[in-house]
Amino acid sequence: MRRFKTVGALVLAAGLVASPLTASATDPNVDEVTGLQYSSTLPGTAQFIGTAKNVAGAAFPNARVELIAWPSNAVLSGLAYDADVPTKVVAVDRTSSSGSFKLTPSVTSLYPYASAEGFVDFEVVVFADGYQSSQFLESTPVPSNPNARSAEASAATLSTSLGTFTMSASTDTHANSTGDATLAPDPLKFSSCGWRKRDSAGAKWVAVGAAYVKKTGITAKFTYRTNSESKLGIAVRMGGSAGAWRASGTSTVTVDSTDGFPLLTGNASRRWRTQWEYFNFKRRCGQEEMVRAVNFIGGTSSVSLSGTPSTVGLCAQYEAGSDKEKTNGTASTFTGGVDLGPAIGIDVNAQSNYSSNTKIFIDFTSAATLCGTTGTPGGNSSGTLVVKP
Repeated sequence: MRRFKTVGALVLAAGLVASPLTASATDPNVDEVTGLQYSSTLPGTAQFIGTAKNVAGAAFPNARVELIAWPSNAVLSGLAYDADVPTKVVAVDRTSSSGSFKLTPSVTSLYPYASAEGFVDFEVVVFADGYQSSQFLESTPVPSNPNARSAEASAATLSTSLGTFTMSASTDTHANSTGDATLAPDPLKFSSCGWRKRDSAGAKWVAVGAAYVKKTGITAKFTYRTNSESKLGIAVRMGGSAGAWRASGTSTVTVDSTDGFPLLTGNASRRWRTQWEYFNFKRRCGQEEMVRAVNFIGGTSSVSLSGTPSTVGLCAQYEAGSDKEKTNGTASTFTGGVDLGPAIGIDVNAQSNYSSNTKIFIDFTSAATLCGTTGTPGGNSSGTLVVKP
């Protein structure tokens, strides 16, 4: 085992394609521990693409890269204190002389890790002797998943770029990744350290919906029912208590009971919140820590919103006596929507999608205009709904 000194930068673009991943154990292109073929040697186009660099911006060759799928919050909820998290390496690669890598998981291998709506939580770890970089990704839809409730996720074609980011320095210890012949044999020498579940970080208020009703008499009812899904922010820190917390991707969580919020009566605006229990997690080696949502607690909180946000695209006109039930598309991304600040000093984002379980019902007792903050109110990218006179 060696002490890691510094961390490089990671450039990623996310997506998934179906591809064969295994080959003969005697093949030099096959990973010794997982039996997966290095993705850069596979035919076809990989959709997880990145580059590892050192802090000076130079390429970092021959680093090991793992794409790791995380289990659902239901699985995490059932783990005992200090239990290992049953993650799975679903793709692996080595960086080239220019520091580039690609990761090509088999789509079907991801189905067991997908949420009911069809999203998977991923972690990417890049490491070598003395260096490490890790990042949780935004919850990712799995294309062509026959088990997904969300047609949007199942039909997804991904080409999302995560941009370039520089990771903070780390003193965490990880297993040697190069197979250096001068080191004693170590069965973990090719793999990163996993995570263990620790103690509860307590109940945290989480934003799950919002609406602006800017006309007297119009009402809006928001419901967060059983099987609703939210994407809740993750926070990590390196170096133990001396390190600084930072946001790192999201996890998809599923509700197992129903909360109905108070009726919103016209000329008022609200952000609706409920509570999730966050837990602490720790790397099996080193001092890297993480907090993420695990258990749905429930409860309701309605926070008043001021002003009127700008809207995008065409608005819809509704006559008196009409109603609108919104059950599709992205509700909104709530910046700082998870109230972690009192515990760790930063808040992280939250997002919910409209569905048959997460929905808003608007009753137009008088004629009004309905708009969306990120798109047309009837489309999949409407964002927060805004009722105007």
